[in-house]
Amino acid sequence: MLDDTIADYVELKMAAPGQLITGAMVCASPVDSPARKLLKVIGMSDAMAGRDEALVRQLRRKCM
Repeated sequence: MLDDTIADYVELKMAAPGQLITGAMVCASPVDSPARKLLKVIGMSDAMAGRDEALVRQLRRKCM
C-alpha cells in the first residue's frame, strides 16, 4: 500500500514539472488523494521516530 501511495505522489509531481506542491495545496486536496495520504504517513513517521513497531501498527490501522 505504501509503495503505491508513493508512486501515485511521484506521478502527481511529474504531472506538474517544476511546480512546488505546498502544504496548503495538499490540505486542499481530497482526503483520499496520494498527497494527503503521504502527508499523513510523514507526520506519523516524524511523531513516532525510533518506535518502528508502533509506526507500522499505526500505518496498518490508518492507511490500509
